Amino acid sequence: MIIAPLVYLVVSQVAPGNVTDKDITADKVMVEDAAVAPAEAAPAAEATAAADAPPPPPASPWKYTLGIGVNGAMTRSTNVVGTVDGTSAQIGAIVDGSAIYVEGQHNWENVLKLTESFTRTPTVSTFLKSADELRLQSTYIYKLKSVPWMGPYARGLGTTSLFRGYEVRGEDTLIQRFDADGNPQTPTPILKPAGNKYGTTKPFEPTLLRESLGMFANPVTLPEFTLKTRLGAAMQHILTREGFAISDDDSTPGVIEYKQLQDSTQAGAELGIEMLGKAAENLTYTASADFFYPMYESNDSSAQDGIEKLQTNIAAKLSVRLSKYFSLDYILSLKRIPIIVDEWQVQNGLLVGCNYTIF
Repeated sequence: MIIAPLVYLVVSQVAPGNVTDKDITADKVMVEDAAVAPAEAAPAAEATAAADAPPPPPASPWKYTLGIGVNGAMTRSTNVVGTVDGTSAQIGAIVDGSAIYVEGQHNWENVLKLTESFTRTPTVSTFLKSADELRLQSTYIYKLKSVPWMGPYARGLGTTSLFRGYEVRGEDTLIQRFDADGNPQTPTPILKPAGNKYGTTKPFEPTLLRESLGMFANPVTLPEFTLKTRLGAAMQHILTREGFAISDDDSTPGVIEYKQLQDSTQAGAELGIEMLGKAAENLTYTASADFFYPMYESNDSSAQDGIEKLQTNIAAKLSVRLSKYFSLDYILSLKRIPIIVDEWQVQNGLLVGCNYTIF
């Protein structure tokens, strides 16, 4: 009698018996919790690692660019009507660099440009410089919070040349040199034979330095067209090394006159206008006009008066990108600095150049 209950107890514990829905649900939840726990832990671990990683360094407020371009041409003529037999050659180089600082309302732009060109013709067998300018410019502007496209500016400008200047003429020429006071250096004009090279200026002559303060306005800043203007007061210094510049007198035909350059300090007002943009994907343009009117001069011996004292510098460039490294450029330069040469100095040319951007 006792054995029968014991057998029933053992069988009831070993047999699977009936499983309820509650049991199934509980088992399923336990299995899902075990499977999901590692997947949920992975994002949490990643977030913890990201929080522990050091923050990326802030972007530098400085931006640097430097580009180099070279150009050249060569022509050989033999028995061509209207030309002189021989070889004509031209070589040149342009270096453009900038360092620009932009942070908040502060903008500091530093620009370097070097333009060099040398030409040789059949009548003049030596290479003579046809373009020689080193230009350094530093401009600081502060953008107003209420009107961010205008504000005060401070600017420093320096231009000079690096190589000696020479005069060479294809025919015998009489020349007469005068010192800074207008006195002739020789009693009579000197005969310079054809092809004879004689110096006029030394390296770094003349050097022009200008400091200015004022207000700027850049009302339009679009990729297609940007307009920049400035108006302020300026001081200008012209440094020379006793070189000479042509100052021909029409009343003495057959004689070329040269006047000695002299140092000068001027104070007055400046106005600057600059336009630049991209007319097409491979077509860019720049144009600038700089005016300086002196109201004070340390050397008040100049013959100019009124509007004749106005100093003007106009420059323009139209560039067509032919490929990654080659471009077709038209450049124009118009200068009039009465205290140096009371004539318009004009340079223009069409160049095919090879350009390489270093950074």
